Amino acid sequence: MPLLRESAREALSTLAPYLVHIHVGNAVAEPGKAAYGDLHPRFGYPNGSNDVPELVEFLKALFKVGYLDKKGCCERPWVGIEVKPQAPEQSELVWAQTKRTWRTAWAAL
Repeated sequence: MPLLRESAREALSTLAPYLVHIHVGNAVAEPGKAAYGDLHPRFGYPNGSNDVPELVEFLKALFKVGYLDKKGCCERPWVGIEVKPQAPEQSELVWAQTKRTWRTAWAAL
């Protein structure tokens, strides 16, 4: 959504009837900056679009449109996290930071 300049509320309100799974991640939307584009840098990456506050808003929007309360399309709502280490980051540290970010955002709901 950051690359399309859409808010979570706008996009999810439009797509709500069609959602069957969700991916969350980060993006650098400014051309010329490290990890620009759809490279899935970790949450909080320099010049990135998403960190804990944005993830909190996204999760709130998922609840608002009924996705995380859904009873019809699937047994449980599915949320995937897309992050990829950027050089010279280590996978284990990026994954640990991702889990911390998710837990912090979830606790803020």
